[in-house]
Amino acid sequence: MQNEMAYQAAFTQSRNKLARLTPEEIEHRSLCRYDARINLVEIKSLGEIFRVSYPTGIVEWDTPAKKVPLDWALVLLNYLSSAQDKPLAGQWVTYRELPSGQVFYGNLERYTLKELSEFYARCDKHNLWVALEKLGGAPSESHADLSFQVDFAPRVPVLLQFWDGDEDMLASSQILFDQNVVEQLHIEDVAVVCGIVARRMMKQYADEIEQNK
Repeated sequence: MQNEMAYQAAFTQSRNKLARLTPEEIEHRSLCRYDARINLVEIKSLGEIFRVSYPTGIVEWDTPAKKVPLDWALVLLNYLSSAQDKPLAGQWVTYRELPSGQVFYGNLERYTLKELSEFYARCDKHNLWVALEKLGGAPSESHADLSFQVDFAPRVPVLLQFWDGDEDMLASSQILFDQNVVEQLHIEDVAVVCGIVARRMMKQYADEIEQNK
């Protein structure tokens, strides 16, 4: 279970930053809709709708009974408080190719990408396809055996790539971002996004398997 106290300072900083922005600035920078009647910003992430109170910055799922994972809530809040009105570069890059990405890439490769690759090797590809579509994803042309684009936030598209294994090579995976993603999120938040996307995809896949029993 995630320790809320460990995130307290980060939440406070991001909420203070959000409160200094006007609703119009938030809408323009983040491409998220603000509802002035109820003082909420609506943000779509991985096929789910979240509502963020303004100016207090409380992140809730569209279904109030569900509790938002702390890391997901914090990165969404950071996005709303830091997003910039800058276009996508239109060029996909790995995390390692981002500024300072090399510093954190080792852990990302050892844990998140390794887990994704092992998952892909054993999963049912049809159910994975359905799960990715339910995350709001769409297939994308690439040299990978399976490639899907999902959106973590309006200005943070994510490309998931998977390669089948064979007798000579293990299955593998990669997570790519637009080259300008660091204009929207801190590089450490981008690493957190990788984990959130992987975790959410595998959870949705497990739900599909359970429903099909």
